[in-house]
Amino acid sequence: MRKRIIEKTLYLSEKENTILEEKCKRLNLNKSEYIRKLISEFNPINVEIDILSRHREEFKMIGNGFNAIVRDAHRYEFINKRDLNHYLTWLNDISNDIKFNLDIK
Repeated sequence: MRKRIIEKTLYLSEKENTILEEKCKRLNLNKSEYIRKLISEFNPINVEIDILSRHREEFKMIGNGFNAIVRDAHRYEFINKRDLNHYLTWLNDISNDIKFNLDIK
């Protein structure tokens, strides 16, 4: 007797089907096993948009800073390590704040 008696019909585009086939092949699973694995292991994150919008201006400033560093690197063949470390640290701090607020390990 089968353990799983409920049959589901699923419609996919050609592209989605190709992706499913490739992932199943890569993991050496059949489609049913792959979908069951996705269902049992998927843990959705409730994204609070306000945490991302709170940092929007900071992301813009960091992006502009990185662009300036790259522009100077091309122009002068020199990278200002102090500025680079400043923007990397700032980006890491924001990343940690977002992870903390979204409860991501």
